[in-house]
Amino acid sequence: MAKLEILPANYAKDQFHVYWGALIIKGADPKTFMVKDNHSLSIAKDKKQCYSATQVLSCNDLNSDGQRFCGCSE
Repeated sequence: MAKLEILPANYAKDQFHVYWGALIIKGADPKTFMVKDNHSLSIAKDKKQCYSATQVLSCNDLNSDGQRFCGCSE
């Protein structure tokens, strides 16, 4: 049985999937998934992309803090 890890901002993950609420975030990598949750920003990322809820974000969608978190300048 997979152990569910509760994360900030309504996210959770187990060894197979990443969830936002009851929805599976398709393509998200649970091994590298992390959340940035503070007063001005609530986004998440894995090794491939950034997310807001279940939506994939591009660097153009993000403010400078979000771009730094997502590695847009790398």
